Parts: sequence; structure tokens; C-alpha cells
Amino acid sequence: MGLWDWFRKKKEQEISSEKVKEEELESWLADKKNEIRKQEENFFALIQKRINKLVEELEEEISALKNINVDEKKAEEKIKLVVKENLNNYISHLEKLTERLKEIKVEKNITEKINSIFEDFKKKSAMSYEKATFLIGKEIGKVKDSIRNFFREVEGFVKENEGLIKKVETIGSICKKIGKTTEIKKLISEIKKEREEQELRINNLKEKIKIKEKEIEEIRRSEKFAKEEKKRQELEKKRQEWETEFSKLRESIDFKELAKFYHSFKREMNIIKEHKENFREQFLKTNGQELLNLLIESKMQGVGILNKIEKIRELKKELDEQNIENFGIENIEGEIKKINSEINIVNDEKFTEERRREKIEKSLSELNNSLKEELLKINVEVG
Repeated sequence: MGLWDWFRKKKEQEISSEKVKEEELESWLADKKNEIRKQEENFFALIQKRINKLVEELEEEISALKNINVDEKKAEEKIKLVVKENLNNYISHLEKLTERLKEIKVEKNITEKINSIFEDFKKKSAMSYEKATFLIGKEIGKVKDSIRNFFREVEGFVKENEGLIKKVETIGSICKKIGKTTEIKKLISEIKKEREEQELRINNLKEKIKIKEKEIEEIRRSEKFAKEEKKRQELEKKRQEWETEFSKLRESIDFKELAKFYHSFKREMNIIKEHKENFREQFLKTNGQELLNLLIESKMQGVGILNKIEKIRELKKELDEQNIENFGIENIEGEIKKINSEINIVNDEKFTEERRREKIEKSLSELNNSLKEELLKINVEVG
């Protein structure tokens, strides 16, 4: 059985679909690559053999061209000189061609390399060839025939192996896609691991919050806190009473009458204006003394107003003297707030990573579909 019959037999065997399990795909692919590599080696060996044959033919033809005696040809001396010069040039191009063919490495894209070498030869030797054929067309024509026969046979080899060439391209594409899916799966695995770490961080932070909340609860349950809380409530009542007395005092003062009394005095008018616009702030600056002086001098103080001022002063003194112990609850609540902010940041990161994972998984799905299509080209189904 000939080599090409063997290739045809392989093609017939591949008509029926081959089923490969997904988990065995990489192993199957490695075996397939080895199988195809052997077929490629056979194909490359044929090409190499044909190149070697051409080199032998060209070397014989170069030797024959060198032995041509142009002087024996019946032609004008001027024409003989032109033919000689161009024959020597053509022989030089042929020698370079044979050297390049000897150096050529038979591998993938070999036909492109061969075409490139001969295109270069043709471009450089065309003029010399045309001028040399004027007297020695038959001898030099043998070179052209050898090259033409070489290309015809190489094209035949390529045509015979179209299935193999396409299979090599497809297997190459499949390998790249499998490599890409491996990378994506690794990336998804890393994202999953990161998500687990984020969940762990969130749980740890939530545990910290529970501990802080328990601290607050224990503080609030303590007898000491209860006593201080009672003091704070009493203090708050006094503060509200103090606020109420301020309002009553302000309502008791006739700023219009005061302004009439002091309308000629700039300093006193400024004091009246400031108290009218921002009563509490201005009152507290002098503990009501400036206002009281104005009221006494204008005889507008009244017993009720004096009592209110005294009451405000007494309440202010009591409020200032009260000292409520700080149990640090506000600080702990601040820490809880900070921890919650950290949880929100991790949740945002988790959300971003989740969207990223979804996009990556979508690309993996598309890649898997593309991979299945590539496998179908060589009659392979994954399942």
C-alpha cells in the first residue's frame, strides 16, 4: 500500500465522528498531535526528497551550462559576448539558488518559503535568462523544465495532503483555544478563591461588630452606668429648663423701648442690637451682665426679669458643675461605624469581582462553543 493510499484510508476512517470525554480532551489532543506529527514528518520527507532531487538536477544542468562553448555558435561576436555574459550571470543565480535550496529547513509553511526563494530567483535571473536563450535556448530550457516539474510535483504533494494541512491548522487552533480555556478556568478559580477570602473578611468584621455591641450592652447593664444615666437625664431636664428660661427672658425684654432710651449712645445700641439678633450667645459672653446693666440704668429691669436672669445663672452654674462619666460608648459606636464602612468596601469589591467573573464565564462559554466547532471540523464530538 502506497503512502497516499494510507492517507486516503485515514480520511475514510475519519468520516465517522469520534467522541471524546471533556476530561480526556487534553490527553486525546496530545495523542492526536503525535499522530499528526508523524504524518507531517512523512509529508516533509517527501518535500525534502523532491528538493534534493531538484538540487541534483540543477547541479548537473549548471555543469552542462558551464561546458557550453558559445564561441562555436554561429552568430556575430557582439551577440556571443552578450550571451556569454548573461549565461555566466544566469549560472551564478542558479548556483545561489541551489545553495539556498540546500539550506532550506523543511517545516510548516514550507511552500511559502519555496515560493519566496523562486520568486527571488526569477526576479534576479529573468533578464539574464532571456538574453542567454538567444543562442542556447535548448540547453538552458532544461533548467526551466526541471523547476516546472518540481513545482508540479510539490503542488501534487500539497493537494494530496490538503486534509492533513487543514487538520494541522485545526489542531493548532484547538490547542490555542484549550490553552486559553485553561487560563480562563485558572482565572475563575482565582476569583472564586478571592471571593471566599472576601466572605471570610466580612464574617470576621461582623464578629468584631458583635463583640463591640456586646461591650456596649455590658456597659449599659452596669449599675454605675444606670446611676450616670439617671444623672444625665436629670441634667437634660435642667438643660431644657435653662433653654425655656432663656426664651422667657428674651420675651420679657422690650428691645424697642431699650433702643429708644439709648438711641444716642452707639456702644449701648450695639449691645442691644447684638442681644436682639443672637440673644443666647451675647448673654453667655458676660453671663447677662451687659444686658442687666442696660436694664438697670434704663430702670426696665423689673423683679420678674431679675429673677429670670438669676434663675438662668443658677441653672448654668449647676450644668457646668455636673460631671457625667464618659463610658466610651460613643467611641465604640464610632469603631462599629468604621467597621461597617470596611464591610461596605469589601462588598463593593465582591460585587465588582462577581461582575468580572460573569463576563469571564461568558467568554469561556463562547470559547467552548468555538472549540466544539473546531473539533467538529475533524469529526470529533466532546461529551
